[in-house]
Amino acid sequence: MRLVFSNGKWLSVRIPLNPCWSPSDTWYYATMWAAGVRKGLDEKKATILAEAATTKRIYPEIVFDSTLEKGISDLVEA
Repeated sequence: MRLVFSNGKWLSVRIPLNPCWSPSDTWYYATMWAAGVRKGLDEKKATILAEAATTKRIYPEIVFDSTLEKGISDLVEA
């Protein structure tokens, strides 16, 4: 669980259990998840995009389908 301050309030972000992720990866996930929620995404969609964005951060050569890539791009620019 990570606590992230976003849009004037604290959000408790549940971090998926992934033994490959470093502590900085979990913080990145949490900030991407919070960005998704701040943009109005439901928690499920925010989770999918945050996981994909974190995976892409770890493995930059990965290319997802165009819809997912656009969603990641929108989060990173948030």
